[in-house]
Amino acid sequence: MRKKKVLFVVYYFIQAGGERYTYEIARALNKERFEIHFLKIYPLGSNKNWPNEYYYQPTLELGCKVHFYEDLLKSSSSLKRFKLFEQLSRLIPIGRLQAYTSNRVAEETLNTLQNFLNEFDIVNWMGNGIFAHLGRHTNPSRYKEYIHLLSTRFQYEHDLYAVWDKERSYHFFSPFSPWLLERELHGFKNFRHTYFPMSLSLQPYEVENSQKRKPPFIIAVFTRIDKLKPMEPYIYGLKLLLEKGVDAELHIYGAGDPALTGLKRQIEHLYITDKVKFKGHAESIETVMKTGEIDLVWFQSGNNRPAGFAAFEIAMSGVPQVFWDFAQYVPEPEYNEVYPNYTHLTNFVQKSSELLLDPAKRKELGLRQRAFVLRHQDIHQNIEIIESEFLNN
Repeated sequence: MRKKKVLFVVYYFIQAGGERYTYEIARALNKERFEIHFLKIYPLGSNKNWPNEYYYQPTLELGCKVHFYEDLLKSSSSLKRFKLFEQLSRLIPIGRLQAYTSNRVAEETLNTLQNFLNEFDIVNWMGNGIFAHLGRHTNPSRYKEYIHLLSTRFQYEHDLYAVWDKERSYHFFSPFSPWLLERELHGFKNFRHTYFPMSLSLQPYEVENSQKRKPPFIIAVFTRIDKLKPMEPYIYGLKLLLEKGVDAELHIYGAGDPALTGLKRQIEHLYITDKVKFKGHAESIETVMKTGEIDLVWFQSGNNRPAGFAAFEIAMSGVPQVFWDFAQYVPEPEYNEVYPNYTHLTNFVQKSSELLLDPAKRKELGLRQRAFVLRHQDIHQNIEIIESEFLNN
């Protein structure tokens, strides 16, 4: 049987959630059934915040072929337009830039791109933004097209779908439940949806028993330091913990400049500068969990569910997590039992205090979270969802 040619259209191979999501799928797909290609839109190393394209070499080692968009642009006018867009995208928020350039993508560039896409059986647009940028200008009449929703409305001030044609036919992959999807895609008239949970290759590991350690307790946060990843609940949560007499430190792991985002200024105004440590980007969460002497992790969630791959990697350590919910629409009790989610700061702090002061409760919750993730987030079990869709529809 001929292998189906599958293309993933991506911006980057950086060590971030969307890129991890794509890599895990590419790694798990059956290579005897699928020939896997990537189209990378921006040149290697062009993201100033993430100069290291972490998943590029591992993707090549999977046997995948990587094509570069810049190489597809034949005419000088197309190349100049593309480079101008790339330069502007570093200065202007991508949503506004996409709207501004909606009718300014060079016709010859689109023809070149369309001819390239027509060579494949299946084309995957890896993220809402990349489809708004390029995908909406293409015609999937000769291949099956899928859009993987890697962002949600609550993350942005602008309308994430402002430039989308709501009448067009779409097929989405996402981890959204039906009623959450309805809220996310309000106004869309004609779409199919395949539920695919955030999935990765999982291997439990052990860390030093935190019951043996003495205060200060260490609370870790894994995030990017930018406006899309609000930090206020964690900063004020630490302040309240300290005022309750719980001796704790907050260790923040993530790329970004805390001074530019105003985060350092907030910390100074709360008089907790000596209690907050910026650790930079964590190349390996497992290494950090094994060596960082971490007692508790604070993480972001969206409607009671962890909002990031890091949460699942952390769960493999058995160290418990407490979540601040940035977009809670409808409570889901099943998830609250495993992932304590809060929108009230006093309750968030109370639960954190309870866990820090009771090692047995920390251990119990951490092991419960690990078991839940192993049951629901294993890519080797869940990849059948995507393979079946690719093969049968």
